[in-house]
Amino acid sequence: MSVKAVQQTESDAMIQRLLALGDHGSQRKLVAQHPLVDWDQIVSTLTDRVRQEVHVSTAEAQRLADIAIAVAEAMGSQVALAKSQRAKANTLYALDQHSAAIEMHQSAASLFEAAGDKPELARTLSGSIQPLLLLGRYDEALTAGERARAIFADQGNTWRLARLEINIGNIYHRQDRFAEALRCYERAYPELLTHGDAEGLAAVLSNLSLCYISLNEFAKALDLHQKARQHCEQKGMPILVAYADYNDLIVMVERAMQGIADVVFGKRQFEYQGRAYDLDKPFTRISVIEAVAANTPGFDVSRARDVDYLRGLASAGGIKFKPDDGAGKLQIELFEKYAEATFLDPTFVYAYPTEVSPLSRANDADPFLTDRFEFFVAGRELANGFSELNDAEDQAARFRAQVERKDAGDDEAMYYDADYVRALEYGMPPAAGLGLGVDRLVMLYTNSPSIRDVLLFPHMRPES
Repeated sequence: MSVKAVQQTESDAMIQRLLALGDHGSQRKLVAQHPLVDWDQIVSTLTDRVRQEVHVSTAEAQRLADIAIAVAEAMGSQVALAKSQRAKANTLYALDQHSAAIEMHQSAASLFEAAGDKPELARTLSGSIQPLLLLGRYDEALTAGERARAIFADQGNTWRLARLEINIGNIYHRQDRFAEALRCYERAYPELLTHGDAEGLAAVLSNLSLCYISLNEFAKALDLHQKARQHCEQKGMPILVAYADYNDLIVMVERAMQGIADVVFGKRQFEYQGRAYDLDKPFTRISVIEAVAANTPGFDVSRARDVDYLRGLASAGGIKFKPDDGAGKLQIELFEKYAEATFLDPTFVYAYPTEVSPLSRANDADPFLTDRFEFFVAGRELANGFSELNDAEDQAARFRAQVERKDAGDDEAMYYDADYVRALEYGMPPAAGLGLGVDRLVMLYTNSPSIRDVLLFPHMRPES
């Protein structure tokens, strides 16, 4: 057994002894009697268990938090006590004891500040915002938010900063200060998009939508609401395979779909919403431009990369586009308008334009295209896969092009990710990446008509 395993076993045994003791005085004595035990680790384990139990049994979570506080007090460690108090604050919040939760958060924040632990101070300040907001203590909530924002910004913690912007925006929103709320939500959006935070994106887009409703800008509100639904539907499972390409992923997806059907139904034939599906049949493979040509009225393949021609088709179909949209972007607009919903049987659509695929490897024979596919069933996208771009210079150029699109008003364009480019400069093997839409997959195999029926977390599902 490794040293780490031995230490974990000893830690678990000591926690059991703490749990068996009925009062905090006895628990403090136990700490004093065993000075060589790693009590910091035990406090961390107890607070981790609090986070798990608070969603299952608030009584058990509170008991664990109180034990952690008793241990930390006996240790004489400010940081351990602060972590324990923060855990207790979260249990009090779950019990709707908001005033007590605020007091505990503020005590923990003071301890973290005294210890000079700025990252934990910022997390604690951020955690105090919601109970303050619920009690209408807006000025205190804003003060906590601004302090946390300054620390996260200084630390370069962009994801936590983006999540915090949502909370600060909510404070302004509660006070009908819509312009300030909008600025917070708009600052959060691009970072959440970069980090692939689907739940955060859905929240910020929903809040933006509510702001625009309050401002009587209903068209913007509807557009943002639809985007929020799309992000909820795109809860994905990422897969990265070294020394593979997108063709390997296509084989993997096909076998996985058949294997799931074997397990769920005992066969590969089933019905979804009254239509029969047979996964024993070969899955269709079609390129983007073939799909566009087959479904767009009067499409001339010989002019597939003629920007003026594509603009004319887009205008005729009522598709909005930006002046700097190139042939690749316009092809995808036509694809989404005319072709996407027609793929009822399992279909791999491949050869996506480079313009809309900033992370995908360019095709060797035709750099206008990438080695990328999307997988469709029942008219919905279930997966997106591609050969990874591992050329740092090419990736940097793609990011710069995305920044230009972002500056021109394309909300879906990416920001320049300097850390990612630097990582590629150190080296990355040939690889293939896949994102699988779990909720849509579950919809298919459970014959569920709506995404709301299969959302894993009830708080993401409307009460109705």
